[in-house]
Amino acid sequence: MKRVSIKNVKFYESMSEETNCFQCDVYLDGKKVASAKNSGRGGCTDTYNIGEYSDFKALEDYCSSLPKTRIEGIDKDFDCNLESVVDQLFEDWLEVKYQKKMEKDMLTKLVLGKGNP
Repeated sequence: MKRVSIKNVKFYESMSEETNCFQCDVYLDGKKVASAKNSGRGGCTDTYNIGEYSDFKALEDYCSSLPKTRIEGIDKDFDCNLESVVDQLFEDWLEVKYQKKMEKDMLTKLVLGKGNP
């Protein structure tokens, strides 16, 4: 997934119900190719072509060529596609965001959390 990245992420935690509500720009090899958004109501993450069609097609083809992934807690492998890649990149972004917040809070507060099993 190193060829695909997301930037300009806007996360609307208060609007997130079933899924995370967010929007972002999607880049392929450093070039902005698409925009993505999820309304946070349990539906799919939608991606929109904002450049040349060939660039968007290349993005979709690359994401589809990635190896199958396994979702934690589900005993099944899933094919990768553009939606799953964007969702995983957003989850990674969210984890980094919360990690940074926790590290900042640790400077001035007592932080308690669950350890990794």
